[in-house]
Amino acid sequence: MSETKWNHALQRRFDHAVGFLAEISPRGYLLAATALAVAGYAWLLMFPWLVLAGVSGAYQAVIAQPTIAWSHLLLWTVVAAGAALVTFRMARFSPTLPAGLELDRKKAPALFEPRQ
Repeated sequence: MSETKWNHALQRRFDHAVGFLAEISPRGYLLAATALAVAGYAWLLMFPWLVLAGVSGAYQAVIAQPTIAWSHLLLWTVVAAGAALVTFRMARFSPTLPAGLELDRKKAPALFEPRQ
């Protein structure tokens, strides 16, 4: 079985399982969807938090001991710089809008009819 067919079969099985969950337990489906959304936002917020943690760790490596802990300073500087790069890229991300078809009354009159 080719990878594409396998992916389509897996997608159909997943869609069926999610639909089944939504039918038998709408609150369970809502809970699962909410948990996944919260996990996604937590993942995105982890990078700005790592910038702050990296800066704080680097500061502590400089002032906490009588001598500078160079290995800790390097580690926290790399963490802060990497997280800052990811945070910057996330802030600058703007997906392109899909090209669409402009509809007017002549092309799609059913869309402009009043609802009943």
